[in-house]
Formats: sequence, structure tokens, C-alpha cells
Amino acid sequence: MIGTAFASGFVLLKPRGAVDWTAARAVVIESDDWGLCGFTPSRGALDSIDIEAICPGEFPPVYLYSTLEDGATVARLADLLSAHPGRDGVPAVFQPNYIMGSLSYAASTPDNTDRIWRRAILPSLPEKYGRDDLWPAVRQAIAAGVWWPEYHGMWHYDPEDRRTTVAGNGEAQDAARLGLLIFPDGARSYELALDRDPEELIAELREGMGAFAKLFGRAPQSVAAPDYAWDRLRERMWLREGLRIIQAKREQRSLSKLEVTIWDRIWKVCERSWRYLTEKEIVYLNRNCRLEGAQAEDSSRHASTCIESVQRAWRSGEPAIVGTHRVNYAHFDPETVDVGFAALVHVLDQLGGDPEHEPIYLTDVETAQLLRSGTSLRSSGQRLVLRNLTHSRRPVRLPATDGRSMGIVWLSPRTTHIIDLPYAAAD
Repeated sequence: MIGTAFASGFVLLKPRGAVDWTAARAVVIESDDWGLCGFTPSRGALDSIDIEAICPGEFPPVYLYSTLEDGATVARLADLLSAHPGRDGVPAVFQPNYIMGSLSYAASTPDNTDRIWRRAILPSLPEKYGRDDLWPAVRQAIAAGVWWPEYHGMWHYDPEDRRTTVAGNGEAQDAARLGLLIFPDGARSYELALDRDPEELIAELREGMGAFAKLFGRAPQSVAAPDYAWDRLRERMWLREGLRIIQAKREQRSLSKLEVTIWDRIWKVCERSWRYLTEKEIVYLNRNCRLEGAQAEDSSRHASTCIESVQRAWRSGEPAIVGTHRVNYAHFDPETVDVGFAALVHVLDQLGGDPEHEPIYLTDVETAQLLRSGTSLRSSGQRLVLRNLTHSRRPVRLPATDGRSMGIVWLSPRTTHIIDLPYAAAD
């Protein structure tokens, strides 16, 4: 009976909908940790800190010298993406998932003897992480249609964990004063932890989403849980606030179990499959390709493996969803950054250089729309990108410039249509 379930696709489900994803050859690039003020504000900040005395072995070394992105990083990515259009002429688009808040251990007296925790919500940044060129570069990348922000979280950790553990550890206090985002047991501090007050989580989510909408000019629609740790109650919380797309479902971690058994893994697969079958309001997306060149022993081979994963996803009838973290692009070691960018360039070059495998590039929002209806609409700078990936002619509704009436565009099968803004809606 178990074999029948596997054979029928119950456990290894393919995306539902009217789209032939093998023919579509779609690629989504999701990237976590953007906006996170950490791990270090400067190259030398770690020199005087005994990391092993604070969080022994908790973080891969490459993460410790990662930092908040600057405008040059965003501009470099934007130029790279703009130079790699898909087969429909729409450039590759990068989906940075943003952490919206930060805590800094700031002086409360002129002599620096007393310290308090100060909150900053994007676009505001702590003094040690000042980036004057960041937001102009982000606005330019969004206007170019290659930067599509989505939601990651408020802190990426439980803020009370940080306050409490830093208070009891002198070395951690020194690190906090320097602006370092390291504290005891930080790798196991979950923003969505079970022991956090649900009302506090809701308030943080609303504040973070409100700041996101103000900063980027639209509400987020997709979420990647910090540390991939969440549960069904957190899903319902997101849904109530308008987040209907959940990333990295396959990577989901338990909030209650640190040790995972083989039976836990089997249950996770079955539970995930059941959600795919029964969930009507949420779209779950799986990352089926990894692009973490800065963390790979052989970055060139790693990039080639990513390409193989993309092609495997297409053959399996899925959109290829690539996961790549900010650490690959924002780092104080120039070699690490070069390796991260080189891996991304290699993947985009290889995909774009093969006529038989040339992709189209989507965001989560477009992917979810296509799964639901076979058509999609996304603003891309000063354009609207409309797609119909079904085998029949279909209408796509678009908002009129007056915000009241609706325009309708009929799209031929398997086509992309670009509308320059402003546009005149149909009566």
C-alpha cells in the first residue's frame, strides 16, 4: 500500500495546475537574509573577540565575516541580472527576502558605562551599519525589474534570547558593543519559537509587514521563515495577515525537536504531501536547487550541480527554485564575494547559452499565480509582465490607472506580453 502511495504521487507530489512546467523551463531565485544587520559591521570587529567563548562551533566560519549589503553589492547584482534575459526577453529577477528589524547595544550615557538595546526598523539602520548608498541602489534595481523583495522576518532570532544571554556573558557584551550579531546559543534561537507570546509575534509581523510596504511600495506576499523553523499555527498567522505563499516547505524544521529521527523525516514527507493535497489558501514552494558557491569546497562543481538540479526539476515537471543566501554576495572577504558572484554568473550563462534549456525567470508571486490559474501578472519597473503558460488562449485582468475599472488582455498560449506604463485600460 505504501508503494502504491509513492507510485501514485501521494508522497512525491508534482505542482498542481494547468502549466506544463517541463516545457515552461521556469527559474525562481530566492535569497535569504537581506537587510539583516550582521554578522559583523566591519572587517576588524571580530579581531578582539573570542568567538569560541560565546558560541562555540555554532556558525560556519564563512558567515562570521558576512555583513549587511551595501549599494555596490545591490548594483552589481542588478547589472548581472539585467545582462541575462530569459528566452522571453524579461531579465533574470532576484528575490531578496528581507529581515526588517535590528537591535543595537547602544550607549545610554555619555561615558558609555550604561547600555540599552535600541530597535531600528528598515529603512533605518544602526549607526555601525550605516549604508548611505543602499536604498538608492535598491530603488534602481526595483525600477530595472530585477529586484523583487519579499518577507523573511523581523529579527531572525528571539530578541529576548539575545538580551538575556548577552546580559550574562561578558564576552557577548563586548561583541554586542561592537555591533556583532553573535550571542550564546544564537544558532538555536528561533524568531518563531514556541515559547514566544503569540500576540507579540502578531504585533511584530504587522509592524514588519507595514514597514516593508512603506519601504518597497507594496505589501509582501511570500514568506521564508527564519531558520526554516515554523509550524501550522505560524502558517495561519501569516495567512491572516496576507502572506499566502510559503517558501522552502521541504526545508521546514520543527520548533519543538532539535534531534530528528528517521520517523520524523517520514512523517514530515507525509505531512507535506497532505498539505499539498488539502491546502486551498496557501501555496507551498520547494527549493529544489542550491547555489551556495561561497560555502562549497569546489564552487565550480557546485555551480554545475545547481544547473543539473535545475534541469532535473524541469524534467520532473516542477519550476526550478534556486536558494542562494546573502552570504555569497555581501562579505568582507573579496575572494568569497568573487566566488559567490562567479557561481551565479556560471549558472545564468549556462542556462542562457543553451537554446534547448533557455529559461524564463519568475518570482514567487508569478509562480503561485501560474499554479492557480495558468496566467500571471507582475510589475517590472515601468512595465507589466503578463504570462500565459497554458495551452489555450486566456484572459489576464489588470488594474486600470484610475484604480476603479479593470482592463483585460487576452494572451495566446505559452506567451509573455509586456505592457509599458502608464497604459490605457479597456472599457
